[in-house]
Amino acid sequence: MTRSYRFGIKFFLVLSFFGSGLSAACLYFITSSFENIVLSSVFEALSSLGIGLVFCISVELFPTEYRGVAVSIGSMFGKIGAVIGNIVVGVFIDAHCMVPILVSCSFLIISGLLVLTLPKTGRIAIK
Repeated sequence: MTRSYRFGIKFFLVLSFFGSGLSAACLYFITSSFENIVLSSVFEALSSLGIGLVFCISVELFPTEYRGVAVSIGSMFGKIGAVIGNIVVGVFIDAHCMVPILVSCSFLIISGLLVLTLPKTGRIAIK
């Protein structure tokens, strides 16, 4: 077994989702602009890592003839969610600061738990 499969993609995906969820939760407790920059950077780095890993694991989950469509549909819904998310966060951030932070970290932590239910596909032919 090579080093790339020692932990597997699922491990890093769970780590990415939990880490970005916890850093999003910590954004509520910041008191300085330096803390804001550090936590926002950690959140963005782990979220970006998670997005790339979602594409990698989706390629492993779907057979060859469906991979392109699956990744394209996932990307489309991700971009639609990003646009709608920016609008919703803009509406709620002034009136209810806790709501977008709580929703973001809840979705990320729930996603990390759901990743644990994915099948193990490393080095297995998909039928």
